[in-house]
Parts: sequence; C-alpha cells; structure tokens
Amino acid sequence: MPSVSVEMMPIEFPVVDITAPFLLNDEVTFTSPGKTTMEGRVTKVQVKTYGLEQQPGAAVSVAFTDGNMKAFKTGGVAGYTMTKKGQQGTTGKIRKGASVLSFAQLMDARELQVMVNAAEELITRAATIKRSDYVLQWFGQAAFEPKARELIHKRCGDLREGVAGFSKVVFQCAPAESLGAIDNADPLRGGPTCRIRLGRGFTYDRYSWGERVCTIIHEMTHWVLNTVDVAIDDMPCYGGLCLKLARSTSKAQRELALNNADNWGYYICEYRTAGDGRDWKYFTEKEIESRGPFVPNGYNLVPSVMAFH
Repeated sequence: MPSVSVEMMPIEFPVVDITAPFLLNDEVTFTSPGKTTMEGRVTKVQVKTYGLEQQPGAAVSVAFTDGNMKAFKTGGVAGYTMTKKGQQGTTGKIRKGASVLSFAQLMDARELQVMVNAAEELITRAATIKRSDYVLQWFGQAAFEPKARELIHKRCGDLREGVAGFSKVVFQCAPAESLGAIDNADPLRGGPTCRIRLGRGFTYDRYSWGERVCTIIHEMTHWVLNTVDVAIDDMPCYGGLCLKLARSTSKAQRELALNNADNWGYYICEYRTAGDGRDWKYFTEKEIESRGPFVPNGYNLVPSVMAFH
C-alpha cells in the first residue's frame, strides 16, 4: 500500500530581512509570539524587491505540512518569522502587508490512508472479478462491443499495476469548493509518487465516505489512465450525469463514457463488499437523483477528515 502525506497547496509569501538563502525543499517553520506555529516545505524561491523603497527580499512559496491554519483565516501571516529547520541563523520576516491566506485546512493523513487503502483494494477487485453487469451499468452498451469490453478490463489491470507501483500519495489541500483534481503537467507523473489536490468540498458532510474514496479513484484514473472529465453542454458528467452519458441515444456520447473518469470511479466502487459497513450513500441512481443541487459554502465539515477540529 502506498503511504500518504498531506500538505497545503503552495502559497507564495513576501520574505524580507533574510539572513541566508532559502532553498528548494527546505523545511521551515512560521512563528510569531502568542500565535500558532506552522511547518512547511519550500517549493519555489524567486529573488524580489518590495515597495517604493525597493526592499530586497524573496518570494518564497511554501506548502504547509503541519499546524492549524484556522488561526490564519482572519489575521494573515504578516510579521511572522520564517526559519529554516535544523540550521541556526537562516531566518526571514514575512513582509508587512502580506495578503491574508485563503481559508483552507490540513486534512487527516490517517483517515486519507484508510481511503487510499480502500481505493487500492477496490481497484484490485475490479481488475480481478470483471463483472459484466457492472460494466453495462457504468459504461453502457458501447462497452459490450468485444474490443471495448476487453479494453476496459485491460485498462483496469493497468490501473491496478500503476497504483501498486506508487510508493506515496501526496494530498494537497486547497480552499476550492471542488472535491479533487490533478495537474496534468505535474512533474511527478510517471514516477512512484502520485499527487492529488483535494478541495474543501472533500470535507463537506454533503458527501459520503464512499464518495470520498470514489474521488480518490477518479483522480488516480486521471493520473494513470489519462481519463478525462467529459462535459456535455458545459456540464461535467459527474455522478448521475455519467449514468446518462453511458445511456445516451448518441453513439458518440456513449463512447465518451469509456474514458470519463467518473464512470471509472463509480464502476470500480461497485466492487465493494456487502459486509462493508461504512457510509456508501449516493451510489444508487435513486439516491444520486434525490440529492439537491450543490450550495456553495452550505455544508458542515466532517471532523474525521480534518487534522485539526
């Protein structure tokens, strides 16, 4: 099973009064008297000058890896000291006037590890069992052409092999309302580490535990199989719409289901066992259709998903 690590999407900070250069992948801490301490990893450094006085400094991008970011929701980070861990004397000050961070929080690596383990188990089951009724349900009649069906099973095997080859899955937490995403140009692609972005939506109580696992599988199919997010009339074919895509009267649209990431995610999640007592709500057509439309900022956060709550 691949191990899991969690970090924030990198955020750029204006840093001045630097005593020694910060370098790529340096581990750093953010401290300020009486305020929360944050830890992170440097992902980018650019030399800059600031203000009318042309104060020398650097634009340092940091992916936070530990600490409760709720304290930054209103106060920002101006005035914090950034210090390189393990090396005395390498410090810098976050310049006054630094923008307030967009609100987001770190998610719980232990809970995400359980979800990744479940995702890999489901992918293995799908690649091994190969149930025709599940293929028909989520990929439609186009999948019952022999070559298409054979390709689905082959690609499922490719997905199993790709995920088994991961040594690590890195989850980047972001303030977006979405559930998940990947960067198609991510330099990690093709290597042993998979990097998935999780939006704040991933933590909403609108979604079931199983839907979070499905999101991870969805993004893994992007990473390994180069699946896409098909859109019809500017509407992404997620959830119930991916069922409609598979059943479309248009042959061209039905064939699009064969490479639509959500069709793949729901298909693989069908292989869960009857004895799995976890929350798999919103996986039947009736449940999907009965759920109301998404309401921005309209949901509570699920405590078990959060690192700090």
